Formats: sequence, C-alpha cells, structure tokens
Amino acid sequence: MNRYLLLSLFLASLAAQSQIYVRPDGEYMDTTLVLGKNCFDTKGESYYYSYDAKYPRSSTTIQTNASSFLNQRNIKLTENGYVTFRFRVNCSGEISYVKLMQTDENYQPKKFKVETIQSLYEFTKSLKDWKLVKYKNIIPLSYTAFISYKIHHGQIVAVIP
Repeated sequence: MNRYLLLSLFLASLAAQSQIYVRPDGEYMDTTLVLGKNCFDTKGESYYYSYDAKYPRSSTTIQTNASSFLNQRNIKLTENGYVTFRFRVNCSGEISYVKLMQTDENYQPKKFKVETIQSLYEFTKSLKDWKLVKYKNIIPLSYTAFISYKIHHGQIVAVIP
C-alpha cells in the first residue's frame, strides 16, 4: 500500500512540473489546444490586438507581480535576454498551446535555465483576466496572445506588451 502511495506522489510531482517540448516548428511548454465548448478556433490567425484584448493590467503591474512571484519562490535570475510565451486564449479566458521563445539581448537564440523558464511559465499561467472576445459580437473565438519578459542583470526590467 505504501509503495503505491509513494508512486502516486512521485507521479503527481512530475505532473506539476511542465516540460519543454521540442518540435520542428519550435519549443513548446504545452502542445494541447484547449478551446472549450462552442469556441471557434481561428487557427492562430486572430491576434489579441485585432480585438483590443491586451491583458487588462499594465505591463508595469505585471512586471512587479512577476518579480514578486519569483522572489516568493526564491528564484534568482542570472541571465540577460528575453523569454517569450506565445499562446492561445480560449473562450473561457484560459491559455493553452504555449510556444516558448528565448533570445539574448541582441535577439539571438539562447537557452535560459530550466528553473527560470518553469517559474515564468507558472506565473504566466496564473494570469486569469484575459479578455473574452466574439467575432461580430456573436461568435465566441480563441485568439493568439503573447507575453515577453525582458531580463537584465538579474531583474525583470520590462514586460511586453
């Protein structure tokens, strides 16, 4: 009995950690597209700016909250560059199908520490106020959004957009 309990706890701990999936078209944190009921999928062709659907908090507020999130988890940033998550927001305001992009400050490909990526991803998933949009105010639809964290000298110095 204890053996099964330990196995269950171990498997649960693995599920709590996100993995980076490498595919021919890039790296992903999540390759599952969760649309929800009656949600029209635009196949990634509708972007947040077409529907005035930028996250409703200022970039400065998100930057402050992200820094607090990392500090609470004792995550120290040591690298410089950009970590960007591009994802789909479904008709329930949930994010899925998350693509990961990592660059240095000169926009050249770079790999950040897994701990940094995992923590920023967890923070990004915690953002729950994504705008729900409808095509012509009738048809609920998903849209593509992104969030980039600019890291410089161990600090998140900007969040884009």
